[in-house]
Amino acid sequence: MGGRGGAREALERAFLRLDAAWHDAEEAAWAARAAAMDPSGADGPAGRAAAFGPGASAPPPPAGAAALAALFLGRHLAVANAGDCRAVLGRADGSHVVLSRDHLASCPDERARAAAAGGAPFLHRPASAGPGEWRLPPAGLQVTRSLGDRDSKRSGLTALPEVVEITLDPSPGGPGGGDVLLVMATDGLWDALSPAEAVGLVLATARDPNLGAKRLGQEAAARGSGDNVAVVVCFLRDEGMSSAERVWTSGGGGDFATQIPAPALPPPGGGNWDTAGKASTRRDPRRGSDEHREFAR
Repeated sequence: MGGRGGAREALERAFLRLDAAWHDAEEAAWAARAAAMDPSGADGPAGRAAAFGPGASAPPPPAGAAALAALFLGRHLAVANAGDCRAVLGRADGSHVVLSRDHLASCPDERARAAAAGGAPFLHRPASAGPGEWRLPPAGLQVTRSLGDRDSKRSGLTALPEVVEITLDPSPGGPGGGDVLLVMATDGLWDALSPAEAVGLVLATARDPNLGAKRLGQEAAARGSGDNVAVVVCFLRDEGMSSAERVWTSGGGGDFATQIPAPALPPPGGGNWDTAGKASTRRDPRRGSDEHREFAR
C-alpha cells in the first residue's frame, strides 16, 4: 500500500466504494419491488396511497449508518471514521488516546464544510426549552458524514472518512506502559461511558476481548443508554493487560503460573475494586487441582 499514505487512500477508497454500493443496493431493491407491484391492485400507487397515505408508492427514505474502521500494518495503525462512532486506544496504566472525533453539524468546521458543499444546515429548536441542535436537511441528520443517506448528500453529507494514523508501541517501556488495547464503538456506548471508564473496565475484565466488549455493552445498558450499542475490543499484545488477578494452579502434571497486573484506574464512580486484596482457593474438578486466586491491590 505504500506506507502511511497508502493506508489513508485505501480506507478513503473503501468507504466511498461501500457508500456507492449501498446506494446501488437500495436502487435495485426498490426497482425489484416496484416491478412486482400490480398498478391496478392494492400494491399500485392508488391502492398504497389509500392504505398508507399520499406518497406511499414512492421509494422508502434512504437508510444510512455511521462507520468506523481500523487498519493494522505492523505497528502502524490507521483509523477511519465517518459519523459519531469512536475509537479509543488504551494503555497498560489505564491512560488513553482518542483516535477519532464525532462528525456533527454542531461542529463549526463540519457545518462550514457542509455549507461550502451546497448544504444549508439549520438549527432545530425542539418544543422543550434548550439551545437547539444543528442538523442537515432534509432528514434532519445530526451527523455530517455517514454511509448511505442519499437524500442528504446534496446537503453536504459525505461518506469520505477522516483518517488518523499513529505508530503503536505495545512494549512495557512504551508510553503509559505500552499500547495494549483498542476499543471501537457506536455512540450508544460513549453516551454512557467516558473513554477512561471504557479502558478501565476492559483492563479489569478476564483476558478475552469478547468478554471485554460484552462487559462494556452491559455497562452501557445498565446505565440506561438510549441508543444502539455495538462494541469491538482488540488486544494489541498477548500478556499483561487485562485481568486484575494473579492465577496459578498446582497438580495435574506441573505448575502453571500467569501474572497479570491490576488496572491503574479506580472503578467508575470511585472507591476500590471489589476484588482488591482478596484471595480465595477452590478445587477445580476438571483438572483435579487447586486453583488459587490472589487479587492485586
